[in-house]
Amino acid sequence: MSSGSASTSARLFRCGAAARWLPRCLAAAILVGALLASYRVGPKAHAAGWSYAGPLVVVAGAAAALWILRKGAELRTGLVPVEEGLEFVDGRRRTLLRWKEIDSLSYAPPFSTGRYWLPAAVLGDRDGRGWRISALTSDGTELIGELLRRASRSDLDAWADALQLDRRMARPGRSVLCGYAVAAAVLSAALGFYFS
Repeated sequence: MSSGSASTSARLFRCGAAARWLPRCLAAAILVGALLASYRVGPKAHAAGWSYAGPLVVVAGAAAALWILRKGAELRTGLVPVEEGLEFVDGRRRTLLRWKEIDSLSYAPPFSTGRYWLPAAVLGDRDGRGWRISALTSDGTELIGELLRRASRSDLDAWADALQLDRRMARPGRSVLCGYAVAAAVLSAALGFYFS
């Protein structure tokens, strides 16, 4: 659902290239780590009579990598605050969340809901759906300010102040760097285990 000509002059907020590549790098590190671990675990487990240990490690790694990729897809979604609401742009698909449909505003740290590994501000609508705004969005503080200005709703202002969203959305680079550090640590641990 497009909002029409109003969105063409509005600014598109999105995650930087490093953030958009993070899920792929992290998923690759986990998958490579699982393969390396299976080479070490497989022969020992086979000798102990449990021949499926190696393949199970690979399957578990592949499942974790797929989950990271699926949930990390939100980093490719662009956001456009327009007069009617907030547009979520995913490729050619545009979905509009109208300001008047927003029922709540919250902040979800990593793993807080158990389904998402990325931090995000979450707009809840009247139908109970959550619309995630990634904390890795470039100029996230400016996006929140633009969102509050265009929405002109005192309840959203109060929620944003209580949640300290301007602070939480201010440093996406730190979160991105932390994600790459985790990917490097996973790969290093797997290499250490493999060569030990």
